[in-house]
Amino acid sequence: MIASDPLHVSPIGGCGEFGKNLTLYRYRDSLYVVDCGIRFAEMWQLGISGWIADYQQLFGVYGAPTAYLLTHGHEDHIGAIPLFYAKWPAPIYASAWTIELIKMKFDKFNLKFKEPPVVIEANGTSEFKDGFAVDWIQVNHSIPMTYALLLRTPNYRVFHSGDFKFDPTPLYEEETDFKALQNLRPIDLLLVDSTNVHLPGPSLSERKVRPTLQSYLAKDCSTVYLTTFASNVWRIKQVIEIAQSLNKPVYAISRAIESSIIIGMKLGIFDPEKKPVRFLKGNKTMPDGSIVLVSGCQGERLSSLSRLSQGLLKGCKLHKDDLVIFSSRPIPGNELEIIKVSERIKETGAHVITTSEDPDIHVSGHAHSQDIIKLIECLAPREIMPVHGNYSHLDEVQRIIGNIPSHIPINGDLYELNGNGLNKLSNHQFDSLFIDSDSLVPLSFKTMKERMRLGEFGLCQVIGVINKQDRKWISQPQVHRLHGLCEEEQQPVLCGRINKVLAREIASTDVRKLDHEELKEKVRLMFRRKLNHLIGKRPVVTCNIIEV
Repeated sequence: MIASDPLHVSPIGGCGEFGKNLTLYRYRDSLYVVDCGIRFAEMWQLGISGWIADYQQLFGVYGAPTAYLLTHGHEDHIGAIPLFYAKWPAPIYASAWTIELIKMKFDKFNLKFKEPPVVIEANGTSEFKDGFAVDWIQVNHSIPMTYALLLRTPNYRVFHSGDFKFDPTPLYEEETDFKALQNLRPIDLLLVDSTNVHLPGPSLSERKVRPTLQSYLAKDCSTVYLTTFASNVWRIKQVIEIAQSLNKPVYAISRAIESSIIIGMKLGIFDPEKKPVRFLKGNKTMPDGSIVLVSGCQGERLSSLSRLSQGLLKGCKLHKDDLVIFSSRPIPGNELEIIKVSERIKETGAHVITTSEDPDIHVSGHAHSQDIIKLIECLAPREIMPVHGNYSHLDEVQRIIGNIPSHIPINGDLYELNGNGLNKLSNHQFDSLFIDSDSLVPLSFKTMKERMRLGEFGLCQVIGVINKQDRKWISQPQVHRLHGLCEEEQQPVLCGRINKVLAREIASTDVRKLDHEELKEKVRLMFRRKLNHLIGKRPVVTCNIIEV
């Protein structure tokens, strides 16, 4: 028997990739957006901080969002919210920590809330007028106040795990209540995080890092620098507690880490009376024996750690026998940049510790394979959809789950959950938008491609002046400047050669038969072909024909 009133599910990002996590749930006439993340830029994406789904295309197909439901505050889950919200506002539901992060993002974008965001307490419930409901289930992760979601309609129940792990001995969070998870049955569909599915056994506890941190932070050296993800508040809190026990001052020289500590003091994770860290401002210097929290564990070019490694950070300078600890693991694709920063640090005489030298300096916030199996055993889902990973991660989840029906999604797939189970209906391929690092303006792939062409092939600017009445040249089109094509001293010779060769061809062109745009395009192609002939490159050529 087929039940009516189906629930539609569509992963838009996070499948076949790391980042850009976003899943749509459509029920009746409502559209619920679970997470709204960014994918971090790759090396070839010049001047770009990250990329997101094209929200105009997305909501053009599915209609306006009813609500944004955010599992936690990592960038790959909330980084796109300001851009989505600016064009397609809807109520935001999230934990207090996540909402504080979003407020900071809105300030950066000079954006105001249309209505106050809804702060969700752990294990709370949100009910909507169309019969759709959400239970917010606290889970362990590397950022505070992380939730999995139980999405309910009168006929169906979907468990959306978000990012999670089972920490057997959590330091600051509640331990997972497995009996409560079992009480959620029956589950029609489980969407499960596959990020660490290739790692065997159960997840490691955050508590496991503490003895290792203690041993390094206690070392008798001038300064210990520790870099980790700014959002990893549990790691930062451990460092602060250990430093206090050692009577060592802690400094933060990262805006992102400062933000995490400020939010932590506001929400009671840090005691504001004890002033957990000192913020290094201006040209102040730190005393010997300090412990310094610094951003840049992924080798980011403009991070505090990268600038420190180049001697460009005010108030800080690496010395021989200083210790730099990478309490993190590389995000796939960042390995080369991390090596570059590490090598620069070593050149100063400082010592570097990464997970290669000591694996116990970091544990992940994502579920290992045994945790995923444990979650499946607790929930007993009828069907499973792995998300949050490359194809090999999604496929590995499928391999370990046994005989439970599973679906490996492609971004843009649309599924219907009905009485016959989960069925794929179609696929909508949406473009990406690339976020400019400075202006924060989203750019299309066409614009991004033009930026790449400028970087690879250079720029040629052509200017000419024509009489609007008799259509005769007052000043024939000429190139006066070539950008990125030759050395400065070669400019006059090459420009003169190009202009001389093309002068006769331009003079013989019957411009009376061409309108303004056609003339510009014809001249542009002349210069582009001649440059290709002379130097073997097809640069971006801009042509400005002024009519007077």
